[in-house]
Amino acid sequence: MIPSMQARICGDCGGALPPGAKFCPQCGAGVQAAADASEVVETPAVPAVPPELAEKYAEARAALRGDRREVVVLFADLSGYTTLSETMDPEEVSLLMHRLLGELAAVVHKYEGYVDKYIGDAVMALFGAPIAHENDAERAVLAALELLDAVERKNQETGRDLAIRVGLNLGDVVAAQIGAESRLQYTAMGDVVNVASRLEGRAETNTVLISESVHARIADRFETEEREPLDLKGRKEPVGAYRVVRYRAARGGRRPGTAAFGGRAAELSRAVGLLEEVAAGRGGALAVVAEAGSGKSRLVREALQRAGPGLHVIEAGFTPFPMPGALPLEADLQRALGAAIPEPAAAGSDPQVARRERWRD
Repeated sequence: MIPSMQARICGDCGGALPPGAKFCPQCGAGVQAAADASEVVETPAVPAVPPELAEKYAEARAALRGDRREVVVLFADLSGYTTLSETMDPEEVSLLMHRLLGELAAVVHKYEGYVDKYIGDAVMALFGAPIAHENDAERAVLAALELLDAVERKNQETGRDLAIRVGLNLGDVVAAQIGAESRLQYTAMGDVVNVASRLEGRAETNTVLISESVHARIADRFETEEREPLDLKGRKEPVGAYRVVRYRAARGGRRPGTAAFGGRAAELSRAVGLLEEVAAGRGGALAVVAEAGSGKSRLVREALQRAGPGLHVIEAGFTPFPMPGALPLEADLQRALGAAIPEPAAAGSDPQVARRERWRD
């Protein structure tokens, strides 16, 4: 028998209710009014977090007490679970769902997101807390698309007909550890969480629906289709929504700053000075290290724009996870230098390649 836990569900927002809670931590509704005693679901035990990621979580949590963070909240809900329960033995259903939720969690962990909770056959994950990255929105959308693939693979393996809907929203939340010191639970609370849940509920099966705030961060890297603004429960104004179609590889070239560059005068002067020495024939190296979102990329763009003529700029990048259609770093550099690089294998030649290329334009 797969280990499980009983979880009460808020009838207003669908969030999980901690043991003994008098109010829902997601929407603030009173438990007596929001929860029904019959709304108890069997939830598979949380899959283990990779050890290296667990260490990063621990380091981030140590400094976190009611911190305000910008995060992307992801809700993914499986459908078809009830049908399985009618046609399969309960232990078989539990085993299947346990394995599938484990695979969904592995996708979230791959992009260094945080699985906040399991709510029946749904998953809530955070990108941006407790670990923050400069591209958390992009990571979240890539993870969402890969969740669709994970369910499709499971259907092919088992002959079942499960489906999934995913909703994402971005904004500021209070990210805190809740509970006694001996048993702290990390979670995020606020309207951002509620909107993400509502978006998931309005998404079509096997699609990813994102808010306008997420779209603003990822529009240059993903092809999307705009949807009619959604009237969501608890919101006075309609919420802009977009369906994510596929990943769009970066097209090279530096994006100019859209706002006046201010501050960082000492850092900018040092970077420009080094570039001028390089242009004069003297080699050098400069590493720009700072917290996510502090303006490192903008600083580099400004330095390159102010360095003057005489520089041949080659840009290359890499990520700790494979991007759809991305080249290895050495191949990216060779292409930037004008060398002929073989194209990646055709998507139809290998099922594994086909899955990796699915979301590539």
